[in-house]
Amino acid sequence: MSLVDRNIGNAFGDWSVEPTTDLKLFPPSRSDHFLPYQIRLPVELTDDDMAAIDYDGDGSLGATVFGPEQEKHSNQDFCVCGAIADDRGRRLSFSVVCDGVSTGAFWTQRGAQVASFSAYAVLKQMWREGMSSAERITEAHVEAFRERCAERIAAAIKADRSNLLYDVHGYPPDFAARVFLKNRDGMDVWHHSTIIVAAVAHNGGLIAFAGDGGVSLLRRSRGGEESVRSILRSTDDLAISKFVSPMVRASDIAAGVIDTTDVEHVQITTCSDGVDRTLSKADVTLEAFAGEFGDSEALAAGLEALPSRFGEFAERDNYALAIIAWPRIERPAASGAGAPEAQSGAGQGLDDAGAPSPT
Repeated sequence: MSLVDRNIGNAFGDWSVEPTTDLKLFPPSRSDHFLPYQIRLPVELTDDDMAAIDYDGDGSLGATVFGPEQEKHSNQDFCVCGAIADDRGRRLSFSVVCDGVSTGAFWTQRGAQVASFSAYAVLKQMWREGMSSAERITEAHVEAFRERCAERIAAAIKADRSNLLYDVHGYPPDFAARVFLKNRDGMDVWHHSTIIVAAVAHNGGLIAFAGDGGVSLLRRSRGGEESVRSILRSTDDLAISKFVSPMVRASDIAAGVIDTTDVEHVQITTCSDGVDRTLSKADVTLEAFAGEFGDSEALAAGLEALPSRFGEFAERDNYALAIIAWPRIERPAASGAGAPEAQSGAGQGLDDAGAPSPT
């Protein structure tokens, strides 16, 4: 599973209003991981899904950690990445990085988790319904993804909201009970999260996002010329004007096509704003930092080391980062500063939404 989360139990399963039991633990889980007592998310993960997001199984890396001491009491970042295969074995490498927007919204940690798996589900469905056999991933595919992603995220968040409201004893973290009871009927105060989606394959790819964070696109031509383009950067303004929520629309999601014509290699690195601002202030490029790590455990260790490594430049925030590439690249078993020993165990142009053109 190309996901390491050192702070929550990584427990997800098909939804109901019962507390979490008999759920999957994403490897590489360890003895200090736990199953939190919580209402299940409106997410189903089959064995096929677990294979698609197999730990480092396709050269894709992803990790999220709580980060340094801060006002938050939970990790509101989330990421998932891996590769989706169609019935002919053609693979789409993908990543989703989400960051719960905690200001004035309930259960943003769950919002980040629900949005991540909703976006993954849409990518899987579109890839297997015909996008894999298309000569090129086009603007039409990107527009369809925006529409379907917004629809699925909104529906999943509303389902999760209904389940949480059913639990009469449940209150969101960091909110007084009276505040929650007074405002819970408003649909616009639930599950706010930023989202960054990246996907790439033999016939191209896409990048889509709502909110801030970092996206770096590295391409190497068949002639060996390498170029790096920054698609998204966080600003010093912490106000988030775009995010997913029960009210999300396709127009809230900016998106563009990745053209892989005459390209030998593509790597896309995505991260939450905490990582992006830290690296920016430390004058370290996103692709350079990402290149230090050979597996997701090493990446998690690298994220955990950001405060000690960069000192005053380190944002007091949660951290998440994902790396995908095409063609698949074989990474060393472990690399990067402070990598731990292996642990065993359980478009084009701008669209109407102001989307970037990664082409």
